[in-house]
Amino acid sequence: MLRTQLSGITLRAIKGKQPPLRFITAGRVFRSEQEDEHHLKVFHQLEGISVQRNASLDDLHSILNDLMLAVLGEVETRYRDHDFGWVDHSFELDVRMNDEWIAVAGGGMLKPAMLHDAAHDPEQVSGYAFGMGLERLALLKLGLKSIDELWSEAYQQHQA
Repeated sequence: MLRTQLSGITLRAIKGKQPPLRFITAGRVFRSEQEDEHHLKVFHQLEGISVQRNASLDDLHSILNDLMLAVLGEVETRYRDHDFGWVDHSFELDVRMNDEWIAVAGGGMLKPAMLHDAAHDPEQVSGYAFGMGLERLALLKLGLKSIDELWSEAYQQHQA
């Protein structure tokens, strides 16, 4: 079966290990989506997870804001409620580029049941997780109009 996210890998990485824990994973994922200028059926996803005492949504927002600043520079951001199912208080992070809001990441607080399944006591620790498509970030960073341009022969020759 083709994986649609890396969350299983990420959760196995924290299972039974002593907090504080912070992991980043990356890999190829597969989605049955309609392809357009911002979406691919096969892309590379980056996921992050943290489990520690008093982890908070503010911590997660701060990390994502710092990441957007490092990758895209000064850019307007917004957080919108979005149900991912595997996290509570879940959201999508959008950035404003050329007067258009584009979703670049999703995340939220780990559900207590997920912490428990990873052998952590949700009364003692909390955690958050996020994920983002690397091709979409590259698209925005490079100022391309369509994600297809990343793989086009003309773009690759331009970069040579």
